[in-house]
Amino acid sequence: MNNYSFVKSPNVLVLKDGTSDGLILIHQSTKQTHILNPQNSELWMKWCYDKVPNFKDDIMQLLLSDGFAMKKETSSITAIKKFDFDRTVPYIAGNHIKWHEESPDLFVLFNTQIMSNINPLLTLGPYGSLVWRSLINGEPIGQIRSQAQRIFGSDEVVPFIRRLRSLGFIKMTSMIEQSACQKEKIVKEFPAPVTQFQLRQPLIPWYCLWEICSVCNLRCKTCYLKSFTGHGPSTEEALRIVKQLVDAGMFYVCLLGGEPLMRPDIEKIVENFKLNGVFVKIICNGLELTAERAKKLSDSGLNQIEVSFDGLRPSSHDASRGTGMFSVSTRAIESAMQANIPRVGMVWTAYKDNVKEIQLLPKFMQDLNVRECYISPFRKTGILGAASTFESLDANDIEYLENSLNKYQSQFPELNIALLSQCTCGKTSIVISENGDVRPCPFEYTSIGNVHTRNFYEIWKSVAGNASKANSPAYCKKAIIQN
Repeated sequence: MNNYSFVKSPNVLVLKDGTSDGLILIHQSTKQTHILNPQNSELWMKWCYDKVPNFKDDIMQLLLSDGFAMKKETSSITAIKKFDFDRTVPYIAGNHIKWHEESPDLFVLFNTQIMSNINPLLTLGPYGSLVWRSLINGEPIGQIRSQAQRIFGSDEVVPFIRRLRSLGFIKMTSMIEQSACQKEKIVKEFPAPVTQFQLRQPLIPWYCLWEICSVCNLRCKTCYLKSFTGHGPSTEEALRIVKQLVDAGMFYVCLLGGEPLMRPDIEKIVENFKLNGVFVKIICNGLELTAERAKKLSDSGLNQIEVSFDGLRPSSHDASRGTGMFSVSTRAIESAMQANIPRVGMVWTAYKDNVKEIQLLPKFMQDLNVRECYISPFRKTGILGAASTFESLDANDIEYLENSLNKYQSQFPELNIALLSQCTCGKTSIVISENGDVRPCPFEYTSIGNVHTRNFYEIWKSVAGNASKANSPAYCKKAIIQN
């Protein structure tokens, strides 16, 4: 044992255990899970700051066998190369940069400025979290590199700082761009659309789905809404809700309906979010997304727009949404592209009859020049959804989608396709209804408060910690898959 130095695996999601003061370790490759009691959790956290902790032999062997720790030959740990900028202290780019610390080994970064190429959320693993924690503590680059070498057995700090700089998270001298560094081998961050489903509830929700109206100009067979009559708050009331969300520290807001573009004031609402550094997305059906409307939305500062599809063929899409809607939806995407809305994507609702169309998805996206797609499994709920002839996916269908997406990751790396097969309700996301009711889940209509009578942040705090407990909302405890 003396011939080895133990190093921490960077491929572990480290969560707080909601039922104790311990930590939950989830290996992102093997999917092994290990729960550390409070004493061992304290030792794990010391690993972030001090020397390698003195775990008992049986615990260390368990961590090693499950891949949470690794052995490193002492002789292979060489002195790190010195750089002229090692004494440089990078600084956070501005107040549009926000972050949440879930644990010392898990930070979530958010850049609310327009980011046209990537998801605005970065979920940092242990290595990336070490770098970010050190940056916000004002540590120089050389000191961060030494810590990374000791804790992970490898110095790959400079390439990651370059990435943070390129994404607008930090500012520093361009000297770092010319430095020669070894090839990266260690994972610094995990895919946010995947890891967010594994997280517990933070102090604030990152993501708010605001059903700003329930009126709609379509009657889709996949719709989960319980009514189509609500016009939503007045403009003045809507701006008061905007302020509540801003004051709560919200990162990301999605405006949807009903059909949100049926509101003539949607651009004003977007502008108010943007003035306060909030990333704003709209999900629409495409009917109102004309070239003129797309230009107005672009001018308002909208970060992202997504058009909903119920099929990737005209026949399947129109079977749910009406004759000719496939052409309307594809033209809407073209209008958004031409208006230079920074990010244009799509949401595809998958059900039994259309699940095999996943094979068409990469070419469909490439033909439309769309790089982002979220796949939403159909739920039989709401006025139309509950009565629909469409059937929900079963476990085999979900596995089929997952296997297809795993294949696409290597075949089409430029495409960002995520399957929303799990629930973030009441954990990292929250819903506001058109009448102001706050709900943990889009598919559960039990109100936990109303923003017209109670402050949003107070409502959120009232459900803090309950997302993973037995008294969480009923629908959120149900499996999405209907067996």
